[in-house]
Amino acid sequence: ERLCDGLVILARGEVVAEGRAQDLRRRGRVRHRLVLDADAGWVRDVAGSLGIFVADVDGPVALLELPHTNGDAAADELLRSAMERGRVREFHEIVPQLADIYREVA
Repeated sequence: ERLCDGLVILARGEVVAEGRAQDLRRRGRVRHRLVLDADAGWVRDVAGSLGIFVADVDGPVALLELPHTNGDAAADELLRSAMERGRVREFHEIVPQLADIYREVA
């Protein structure tokens, strides 16, 4: 992963993805992890109107997929809503490993 400049991912003899590692990691939606002090179930109600897909909610942890267009604004609005409800412990982008990308496209 540290040695390659460009990647080509093949599945059943066909190219299913190609490009620089950093570009492949950022294709599609950008995933984030939100950790709150309290239950994050409310995120499902707010996220849809912001174009955010909620992949999973487990207690105080929500796994989110932000859209490429307007993703920063959507994240800002979601964080504002979260802070109105209590303390935000963590909010960060999840950078997939190349093996994860391979499994996703192959």
